[in-house]
Amino acid sequence: MEDSSVAAWVRGRPRFVLAVLTMAAVAYALDKSFFLGLTASKWIGLADHATLMSETQDQSRNWGIAALILEVLALTLFLPSKSRRDKLQQGDATLLTAGFESRFSGLYITQCAVRAVVCILGTIAFAVLHPLVANLFSR
Repeated sequence: MEDSSVAAWVRGRPRFVLAVLTMAAVAYALDKSFFLGLTASKWIGLADHATLMSETQDQSRNWGIAALILEVLALTLFLPSKSRRDKLQQGDATLLTAGFESRFSGLYITQCAVRAVVCILGTIAFAVLHPLVANLFSR
């Protein structure tokens, strides 16, 4: 029985799949941090809830720190690997390809920047979709 093309694609890109899963975890941590902060802000000025507000703010901060650390991990996983860069640079530099290294480094930096933007936008999309999907299935 043949593997589907999606399964073969996923098996060939474990770093990419792990990066997407990490982006989903970042989105969850961002949502948790945001909603905990929102809950704590409701209690500002209420003396009865001062300790609860302080605990909720601490939890919100901790979730925010976790989101930041996970986003750095997701960016690291999403960027192109150095082995890919090294494979492309292994060609012999001749008179015709003498400027290839300088063009390649600019191309590699551009590719890294594009992937970083895609990773951040993907995380934002996950963060927006998470509460929407949760509310859709909670009814």
